[in-house]
Amino acid sequence: MPAGAAITESSVCKKVDVTTKVGAATFKCTKVAKKLVWLRFFTQDEAKQAISELQFANGKISDLQAKLDAAQAILDENENVKRALAQRYNPFSELLAKAYQDFLATTSAETANYASNVSSSGKLCAPGVLCLVGSAGPGGGIIFYDAGAQQSWGRYLEFAPEGWSGDSGDPSEYWCDVTSMDFSAAVTDAKLKLSIGNEIGKGQANTDLMLAVCKSGAANVVHAYKGGGLEDWFLPSTDELNELCKLAGSTNEGFEASGDCANLATLEAGFSDAGYWSSTESSDVMASYQDFSVGSILNFYKEDFQLVRPIRAF
Repeated sequence: MPAGAAITESSVCKKVDVTTKVGAATFKCTKVAKKLVWLRFFTQDEAKQAISELQFANGKISDLQAKLDAAQAILDENENVKRALAQRYNPFSELLAKAYQDFLATTSAETANYASNVSSSGKLCAPGVLCLVGSAGPGGGIIFYDAGAQQSWGRYLEFAPEGWSGDSGDPSEYWCDVTSMDFSAAVTDAKLKLSIGNEIGKGQANTDLMLAVCKSGAANVVHAYKGGGLEDWFLPSTDELNELCKLAGSTNEGFEASGDCANLATLEAGFSDAGYWSSTESSDVMASYQDFSVGSILNFYKEDFQLVRPIRAF
């Protein structure tokens, strides 16, 4: 750069992989969309520090969950006491119980299972509307996956609606500005290590790990989305992305472990016949994406661009 010129994020540089320091910050000359620009470069120590902070936060969340579970147990016990007292002092309790059983026997299976379709947050997908694949979700998106029962991560997955970013198409982003680090290998906490990967239910933890290291990129873009007034949107894992690809292509069939979702003739909900990033890392320099034109799951360099679409679990 010319003498005296200020180095800032995304300003132009001349030789790839050259690094320089501005104060405590390190910048690296990186090729982005056929241009050479300065990008903030994080050392292994800085990245490990960020991951350590994430692990500490994860421990705090676990402690809080334990306290919430204990409080819920007390509430459940209070409800049991109230029911016992009501049955003891209500002379009509047996008649009421029989009438209730008769009511359940005469209602449809859909009505009997109504309560099981309440989301993990205690909300229905819409007033009087069951949560079904293809219907509207609580975040204003479309439900594309139902696990069939409550899981540790929730039960349903929904994707952000067409135009979620303010443009007609999905935005194209690089995976992360840190392009040569094995994120998962740096995780030492056993519980956190089990929460990341390619399976359904792993996308949220994958994204949290990316956000701990990446200052810009695909995870940052989807995390900034606040659809439905919610802040829990994330980048899908490869298995979650494959389910999304199946719904986008209007097919419900299961597929082989290769991840191919179909030879898609048409795509719905504004999806493009192009590559979409997952939050699953494949190596220190590559991450996985899915080609929605044919359904194949492939690996590409983290500094390269693919489309992104946020999802959330509930």
